[in-house]
Amino acid sequence: MWDKDLQFYQDDSDENSEDDYGFDGGIGEVEDLTPLQRLEKYLDNDNIYNRQMLARGLLDTLRAVCESGDNCVAMLDAMTRLSEDPEPSVRSELMEQVPHVAVYCQENSQSFVDAVPKYILPMVVRYLNDANSQVRKTSQAALLVLLEQELVEKGDIEQQVMQVILELAAPESLDDYRSEAVALMSKMAPLLGKDITDRHFLPRFSEMCTDPLFHVRKVCAANFGEMASVVGVQNSEDILKKKENPQRAVSAKHSQLQEINTGTKMAAAGQVICAGKRKDIVGVVALCCFPLLPQVPR
Repeated sequence: MWDKDLQFYQDDSDENSEDDYGFDGGIGEVEDLTPLQRLEKYLDNDNIYNRQMLARGLLDTLRAVCESGDNCVAMLDAMTRLSEDPEPSVRSELMEQVPHVAVYCQENSQSFVDAVPKYILPMVVRYLNDANSQVRKTSQAALLVLLEQELVEKGDIEQQVMQVILELAAPESLDDYRSEAVALMSKMAPLLGKDITDRHFLPRFSEMCTDPLFHVRKVCAANFGEMASVVGVQNSEDILKKKENPQRAVSAKHSQLQEINTGTKMAAAGQVICAGKRKDIVGVVALCCFPLLPQVPR
C-alpha cells in the first residue's frame, strides 16, 4: 500500500549490501556493541554509505532496542540526530523508513511514548522545506502515509504542520516550494476533511489560483476537483469568484486560452465537472487560474 505513496529512493550501492546492515570498516570488530551503541557509534561516521545503512536498518535497530529493554528514549534521540545528517541521501533514506518506524512505535506505545508527535512528525515537518527536492518529496509522501494510516492525530497536524505548509505556499516562497505546497494541500484535503481544509487550506488555495507563476496556477487547476470534492462546490465557487477579474470578458478568456493550447488547460480545469457536476464553474476556474497568460505571437 505504501509503495503507491513512497517513491523509494534507490541507491546504486544496494547491490553491495551485506549482513550487519552492510557497514564498512570492520563491523566484526565491534560485535560486542548493543544495537543502540552501534547506532550512536556510526552517526558521525565519515562514510556516507554507513550512515545510509543506519537509516535503512532503523526499524531493525528500533525493534532490537525495544526487545532488549534498552533506553528507548535514547534510541529516539539518536534517530533525531540522524535526521540532521548533512547528506541528502541519508535524509531521504530516513524518510522512507518513517511510516514503518511510526507503525512500530504505535504498536509499542508503552515503550515509545508519544514518539510520533514528539519525534517523528517534527522530523517530517522539518524536511518539508529541505533544500533537496528528493528529501522534500519523500517527506511529503511520508506525511501522507502517516495520515492515511491514521498514525498521527489531526490536532497534531494543525499544530505542527499547517503553518509550515502555508508558509511554503506564501507568495514570497520559492517557485518550487509553492508548486509542491499546493499539490500537497490537495492530497491532504481528503484525509483531513472539510472543516480543517475549509479553515486552513481553501483561502490560500484560492490565492494561489492567481499566482504569477503559470505552473502554480496549472497545479491549482489540476487539483481543483479534489479540493471541491472536500469543501463542496458551492464553497469553492464562492471563494474563487472573489478572485475573478471582473474586467476580463468571457470572449477574451476563450480567445487567450485558445492561443496557448486550450485543450490541455481546460482538461485540467475540467476535473471540476467530475467532482462537482457543475459546468458553470469551469469558466470561473479558467478565469481564476489563467488570468495572466501571456499573448502568444501569431
